[in-house]
Amino acid sequence: MKKLTRELKDGIDTEPKALYLLAEIRKCIDGYDQANKNKYPNLYFYCNAEKLLNRFESAFSGTKDLKRN
Repeated sequence: MKKLTRELKDGIDTEPKALYLLAEIRKCIDGYDQANKNKYPNLYFYCNAEKLLNRFESAFSGTKDLKRN
């Protein structure tokens, strides 16, 4: 938690800092029980976007083209 506090004090002004911040927040959230994770759905989504998008892609990979005609 000290690292996270330090990063926030220094300011988030680059993409690598933003990604680091999200990774650290994800680590904190992952330690929560499901009820507490549900309190922060947007934050949970953005911290785990790649994993969630991969699941979505896997679920629909066997379907026809998803584009509308």
